[in-house]
Amino acid sequence: MSLIKLIEHFEQVEELPIEIDEIREVILDLGMQDVIKIAGKPADPAKIWGAFYQYTTHAGVYAQPDFHTLIVYNENLPVPWQRVVCCKELVHIFDRAEERTSSVDAVAALTTKLLGPMSSDDFGYDDIMALKDKTALYECLPLLMPQAARIKAKVAIEEGRHTVESIAEKASLPVPFVALILSDAWPSLSASFLTD
Repeated sequence: MSLIKLIEHFEQVEELPIEIDEIREVILDLGMQDVIKIAGKPADPAKIWGAFYQYTTHAGVYAQPDFHTLIVYNENLPVPWQRVVCCKELVHIFDRAEERTSSVDAVAALTTKLLGPMSSDDFGYDDIMALKDKTALYECLPLLMPQAARIKAKVAIEEGRHTVESIAEKASLPVPFVALILSDAWPSLSASFLTD
């Protein structure tokens, strides 16, 4: 299953908010993982917002592996940001093997890249991994505000019944992301980074 298929699963949902557990359950139901655990831990938001870790277990010597994903989010972030972080980390389940960090050194280099300044002079694997992480932030947004909910929200704003801020509150999402999703540019922007 691809991320596009997951987004299509939710695209007709109009009622907000979309719960992170709903997205997690669909991924599990579709067989992408055997176990997905999401846990909050307090941390300095200036240092980390969330983390994604995958591993396998075996019930016996010849048993098929069980695929596990652990997502940890920073409890010190506001709830709308916690939701975005969790959903972004769920999107990483769909990363290709070459888009994943798999060593302590690679994780350290990615962390340094994410916490440091992004420079157009930086090239290489770390830069690609940081770009993938940033892209996942935008790839998750159609899950948190599906197409049908977006259309309903745009109509409500046009009719004066809601504002971007009130839609953000209803969706439990940060205002800047809701403003982006409700912009006229969003359909083509989201289509540009959602490819199989």
